[in-house]
Amino acid sequence: MTEHLSDAQLRGELCVLFNTLKNRRRLSILKLYLKKGSLSLRETQHQLSRIGLRHSSETIKTVYLAPLIDAGLVKPRGQGGFELTSIGRRVAEEAIKEWWLFEKLPPRSECYEELLLISLLHEPRSISSIDFIHPKAVIYRVVKRLQGLVRVTGRRSIYIALEGDEAKLSPTEYKVLRAVKEEGGAISLKELMSRRPISRRRMFKYLARLRAKGFLDRVPQETQVELTEEGRKAAATLWKMASYLLFNTEKTRLKALIISYLDDLEAPIHDEDLVEKVLNPYFREHYGRSIQPYEYDELKDELKREGIVEGNPFTGYILKPYLKSKKPKTGKGGSDLVELALL
Repeated sequence: MTEHLSDAQLRGELCVLFNTLKNRRRLSILKLYLKKGSLSLRETQHQLSRIGLRHSSETIKTVYLAPLIDAGLVKPRGQGGFELTSIGRRVAEEAIKEWWLFEKLPPRSECYEELLLISLLHEPRSISSIDFIHPKAVIYRVVKRLQGLVRVTGRRSIYIALEGDEAKLSPTEYKVLRAVKEEGGAISLKELMSRRPISRRRMFKYLARLRAKGFLDRVPQETQVELTEEGRKAAATLWKMASYLLFNTEKTRLKALIISYLDDLEAPIHDEDLVEKVLNPYFREHYGRSIQPYEYDELKDELKREGIVEGNPFTGYILKPYLKSKKPKTGKGGSDLVELALL
């Protein structure tokens, strides 16, 4: 997922989405549309007033609905009505379940907090590897604002035992060195202090002596950031919502997966098998979720319109015969995609 975060345009789109959601009234509107379906502006105003949110119709339209429309979560429906888009419905379901998260994150921000949480979902990261937040000093402020969701590790040094004539050591120096070697030859100061019951000041003195005599080396650990349990839950929610937005940028790759799979088949394949054997493994690995029905329908419909796939839910789907195990001719609909898939 970190490769996605290197795309500045995508980061901008995600920031628009997250900033839109960091507003209690917009979340309330999403909840209304999720429950009621399509509502007119007047009906939206009435339903909001019933939960104590009283605003003019103009304020609702320009301050709350317009950002939801710009983010692709809500769309106008004939005769002045509004409803959730397909993506809006999925995002609304997640946002409402994790309402607390959007109240915790800073409003109208650069969304560094959200992007950092997402980037840590698979593994901790060193400060130097976080390349989408500039300058580096900002990273520490972001980490501070995410208190309880992330923690910083690796700010202490590791002491490494080296070989030498231990007869030259004092009894205490020898004991400290042996404590390091007993832990595989590498230990942090915190771990060492727990094994040798002497004061911190004296421990530093003996470590300095051992380093000066060539028996120890000190390797500073690079600062790393990792998720707490609550942070992991928050990051998973943000990434799941981001994945609905990413679907549009991933269409070419997903269609190529389908084409490549169909090219290896002799018989038609039905919807259920295509979803479970081809698409869901990719979605679960990359997004931590299954493909949504509307996403699958979009992929299938586009492949049919491009003249690449033929069939229906009853007979199953196959690659068009003229494309099967051939290089497509230039100018054919979808030819670039098929060529990519059949390489």
